[in-house]
Amino acid sequence: MTAYPITPIDVARDLVGLRAVLPDFLEEAAEAGSPHRALRRPESAVPYAYRRWIEHLFLLDTLGDRVQLTADEALGLASLRNARDKFGDTHTRCPKCKAWLRAGSVIPCRCGWKAPANA
Repeated sequence: MTAYPITPIDVARDLVGLRAVLPDFLEEAAEAGSPHRALRRPESAVPYAYRRWIEHLFLLDTLGDRVQLTADEALGLASLRNARDKFGDTHTRCPKCKAWLRAGSVIPCRCGWKAPANA
């Protein structure tokens, strides 16, 4: 058996990879109830290194203008915000528990709320 070298990826510089995994992460966060809960789940479709980078980006997002960002952080944060905006375009918040739901979904929310049939 031939052992192939594994080339590490610097996820902080991999914008293409980050943009590819952010929709999956946001779906997991919606299912878990928050990004923090999704990051603590042992099972995930998002590779571990990207999850740690996304966690860092969420922290930077909460800190706002109080920190000076590196170029990689600024680009990553812009990607996170863009993905979150796109996610908001295809999802709505449950009026009862504020969980994310797919827009137009007929499946009731986990809290029991169901959209009116004519909505």
